[in-house]
Amino acid sequence: MTLRTHLIASATLALGLATPLLAQSTPAPLPDARTPAQAQAQYNMGYNAPNSPTPATGNPGTTALNASVAAGSSGQVEGNAAAQAQYANDMAAYRDAVRQNHHEAMRDQAHYAHQQRAYADAMEAWRMQSDACKHGNQRACNAPTPSPADFY
Repeated sequence: MTLRTHLIASATLALGLATPLLAQSTPAPLPDARTPAQAQAQYNMGYNAPNSPTPATGNPGTTALNASVAAGSSGQVEGNAAAQAQYANDMAAYRDAVRQNHHEAMRDQAHYAHQQRAYADAMEAWRMQSDACKHGNQRACNAPTPSPADFY
């Protein structure tokens, strides 16, 4: 192939890849009918749905319902106080259990560390005994293998 053929093929390929990219465009932003002051006021107030009804004020039915809900919520407050007391008791029991478990874990850790040291000491004694046996010490060859229980 010649250079001219390569250039034509490259241009065709580039044009074929660029066409879909040119066809895409970003949509135009929707117009906002609010003034910047209104937008800032709505932002400061929190999000309200554009068509949400405003709460009724001075309506006798609404006032009666609000009063009944407020009266019923006093029982919830008392129930919440009892639940909070139970929660505090549960947390105290949990902390006690964690503390107790920590003491047991520390005791176990000390015990296992002691066992590991005893095993390591027995292994060191066995290596010394084995080396003495290899060097011709018959008494070391006839001696029993060191036991970790002897090093507790």
